[in-house]
Formats: sequence, C-alpha cells, structure tokens
Amino acid sequence: MNKNLNAFISFNKTDNKISDEKVGWITEFKKNLGFVLQKLTGTSPVFSSSENKKEKLKQNEIIVSIVFISNNYLNSTECVNECKELTEIKNNQIFLVALYELKQLVLPDFITSFPRYEFFITNENTNTNTLLHPGDDFLYWFKIIDIAYDICNTLPEELVINKNLFKQNKGSVFLADTSNDQIIRRDMVKKELQMHGYHILPDKPLSSNLNEYKNDLIKYIKNAFLSIHIIGNEGKYLNSSEQSVIEIQNQIASDEITGDKTKKLLYRLIWMPPALDIKDEKHLHFVEQLKRDRKSLIGAEIIQTPIEEFKNIIQHKINDIVNPSGNISIEMDLGKSFIYIIHEKEDAKNCSTLIQQLAKKGLKIETTSYDDEEIKNLESHLGKLIKSEAIIIYYGIENEQWLHTKLKELMKVPGYGREKPFAAKILITKNDISSVNNNLLKGFEIINEVTEKSLKPLFDKITK
Repeated sequence: MNKNLNAFISFNKTDNKISDEKVGWITEFKKNLGFVLQKLTGTSPVFSSSENKKEKLKQNEIIVSIVFISNNYLNSTECVNECKELTEIKNNQIFLVALYELKQLVLPDFITSFPRYEFFITNENTNTNTLLHPGDDFLYWFKIIDIAYDICNTLPEELVINKNLFKQNKGSVFLADTSNDQIIRRDMVKKELQMHGYHILPDKPLSSNLNEYKNDLIKYIKNAFLSIHIIGNEGKYLNSSEQSVIEIQNQIASDEITGDKTKKLLYRLIWMPPALDIKDEKHLHFVEQLKRDRKSLIGAEIIQTPIEEFKNIIQHKINDIVNPSGNISIEMDLGKSFIYIIHEKEDAKNCSTLIQQLAKKGLKIETTSYDDEEIKNLESHLGKLIKSEAIIIYYGIENEQWLHTKLKELMKVPGYGREKPFAAKILITKNDISSVNNNLLKGFEIINEVTEKSLKPLFDKITK
C-alpha cells in the first residue's frame, strides 16, 4: 500500500474565490489540513481534484474524499455528479465541509449520512453566518483538527504515527445526533471524551433509510455503557419519518433500559441549554412529553446547565460507572476557576512579575502553552478560553497581527461553548495600540505596568 494518505477534494471553483484574499479559501484549507495530517501521519498527504487528476476517481488508492458543500456546489450538475461518483468508490471515506448552514441547503439523499463539519459561525441575534478563516479564527483551527482526527480514525494503522492521540480503549459512549443549533456543543463533548480515551459511537455514517437507521442505532447503543443526548431548539428529520432523529435516538436508548432486563444497564444523560427557544411544534411536543414521561426517563437524567457544567457532570457520571469505588478514572478539568494569561512564546519570561502579583492573592493561573506539539497547544488554548474566569493579554513584543488575532478569538469564543462573559479582561502593554479597532478592545481594562494598584480592577471583579 502507498504509505501516503491520498485525498480527493471536490468543490465548485467559485467557492475557492474570496474577494479580499490572495489565496483561495479551499486552497488554504487544503494547506492547513495537510499540515495537521502531516503531524499525525508523518508524511504530507497527496491531494488531488477534478482540476488536475480526474482519473483518481476511478482508482482504488483514494482513501478519503472531502466535499465542500455550498449552494454553488449543489446547483452544479457537474459537481453533484462528481460527488455521486465518489460515493460509489469502494472503501472511500467521505467528509463534508459545509460552507453555509445546512438547513438552508437541499442535500441529495446519497450524501445526507456522511459526517459534516461546519466552517462558519452563526450570529443568533442577526441570524447571519460568517465563514471561518485561518488568519484570525482559532475556531477554524479547532475544526481542522476535528476533521483531521476523524480522518485518521478511518486510516490503516500503518499510516498513523501518533497513535497516542487515538488510544480510545476505555469503553464506548453513544453520542446522539443533534439539531444544527447544537452541533458545536456536540463537537465539544465528543472531542473531550475522545481525548480522555473513550470511543464515540456512531463511528460511521448512519443510513438515510428509516428501518436501516433504527437497526444501526440499536447495534451502536448496545455497545455503549453511556448514552448522551443533546437537545436544542430544533427537530431534525429523515425524509421518511414523522419523528425527529433526536426523538428516535432517545427512544431506542430508552428501550435498551426498559426492555429486556437481562441486558446490561445503559446510563443516559439528556442535556438541554438553560434557555430553550423552540419554534418547531413537533419538537416542542417531544420535549414536553419527554419531561413528563416517567417510563422514558428510567435510567436517565435531564440536565439544563451551561455546557461546561454538563461536561463535568459527564465526567462524574463516567467515574461512577467505571469506578464505583469513587476512585477517579478520568481527569477532572480545572475544577477551580482560574485566570488565563495569553502571551507570545517570547514573552513567557516577561510575565513573571504578573504571575507573582496574582499568586500573592491566592489566584489560580494558567498561561499559554507552547509545547512541541502544535495540535495540543491549540486544544489547550481553546479549553482555557472557555473555562477561565478572567483573561489577561500580555502584549509585550510588538506584533499587531498577533494582538488582533487574540482579540478576535475572545469575541468569537461564545460560539464554541462559553456560556458566560469573562469576569474581567485586561490588556497589559506599553505598545501603541491606537490603530486597533475599538470594538475589539470593548470591555478591556488597559494598563501599561504590572503593580498591585494597576491590577486592582481585576482583583475587584473576580472577588465579587
């Protein structure tokens, strides 16, 4: 077998053109995904497309295909036909990259069951979508890592050198499908469980045929010791079903408990955001019935908390299941609140005075990680942004592009699961920041030296 990872990318040329960018969005995506895959497989992947190697479609050496879904793509007969050809290649794993919200697109039946990765964020106030970019979006990189991990999980073992990232041998967790408004939170839960060594089911696309879909679900759920259901504001339906897939999956998981008593016990956690805003009448009926139906809640807990609290509840539940004696079987993630200091690698030593001042107050401190493994650094950064009580940006070495990127990350972090605002945001710098957009600096206390007096606004806010 060829030791390189071979990947075919299928896209509409129009989607590669972004008016204010020198490099096309898809061209940049290919470069960045290649970078992460190279870290995981040890060699650079070989990408091909219909532009240069159409004969690859007919060859068995294709291992994965990445399809960039948009209105441009779906309105092109040539693109849709190419996509159909990809689905007919034996052992070809297909991954969908959505450039627009999928509920606004009409997908052909032959691709509805493939895993998808949404490279945009939705502003719930304006109901508008913004495409993620590598230059100023760490969420973009987190999604790149997600798709790279999932691609590697489909590869032959000899192609993956960094096997420690894929040791998922502590048991299987069934993570139910969810509505579009909760996909990001589902991704968060999935990634955290995988990082702790748990295998996530389903690990393959489900059939779009209702009967086959149900049979597949039963097989997956039977192999799991925990079932997690994330319920949002919308229903999600197969073409042939009046029930939403959310309702079907919950019902099958419930039947595993209330049916044959000789079956092993399946624990079930059902999460809903604290403030549901359901406009789908059928989905509203399901949610209300779920809360009232005692039989369907046997072995289940309904939880309405911020997503970070829910993740901790999952961890406690797994600990109870796997280790009833009370011994901790997985790491508890930063149980105490902490202050996150964001800095460039070269500024690490310059933060020592700041760290001392914070330590004097007995505060827990986390700083930016700069290990050799870039992927772990990105994951660590995201986790700290989501979980920290307050943020300090230490901007010593002058690099306005770096500062701009970090400020934009803070604006967008609610889109990836942070449920509450930071108690305080501090920018420490002696550099000229007059050219920085004021909207990015909104809510920041700006100081130019580290003293107990200058940090008083921080101390006051986090001790309230």
